Amino acid sequence: MRLSKNSTKVFATTSTLLLAALSAFSVLGVGCSDSKPATAKVAIESFLGPGTEQDVNTSNKCLLRSEAWATIGNPDNTTVEDGTAIDTSQVAVTCTVRPDGDGFYVDAKAEIQGRKGFSVFGHFTQKGDQKVGAAWSDPSTGVFRQEDCVAKYDHAPQNVEKGRVWAQVTCPHAVYVTSGSTERICQGTSEFRFENCTPE
Repeated sequence: MRLSKNSTKVFATTSTLLLAALSAFSVLGVGCSDSKPATAKVAIESFLGPGTEQDVNTSNKCLLRSEAWATIGNPDNTTVEDGTAIDTSQVAVTCTVRPDGDGFYVDAKAEIQGRKGFSVFGHFTQKGDQKVGAAWSDPSTGVFRQEDCVAKYDHAPQNVEKGRVWAQVTCPHAVYVTSGSTERICQGTSEFRFENCTPE
């Protein structure tokens, strides 16, 4: 049976529309599969060691020499993605920076696996000094932690916003919290920059 000219035109038009719809669906499908969250990134320059408060956090109380601690990238110009290899280890980054009242709740941690790590947590606003917590960890040394450290935005563009935070923190009374240990108190400082964090 031969199709009329009108039938042929209708068939061709229908086929064209169907192909266009399938192409659009295919494009949308690719877009959905590619919309995964960006990989978390970090840059940290931190130190832990004796402070200047005699018999509080000086060397006889800290029992550590001042040393670089969990240095990853450079906060001013080089962030490092979660999973990046450094020597024979990998950088591990987990962070959340989500809206919270008049500011943001931050819970962020980075470490070179099997080596030193740094974490910061608490409520950040976009102005003024922040009272937050921070910790310095090392599998062979243990954990030093303080709940009421002071974080500052030392220079632009340091600040906090949904999904990212960049600031400097000072913890003059970071207590050694590894169980069964003698009392030790050190001073910890860190400039930290976390990006592509979970925003909710």
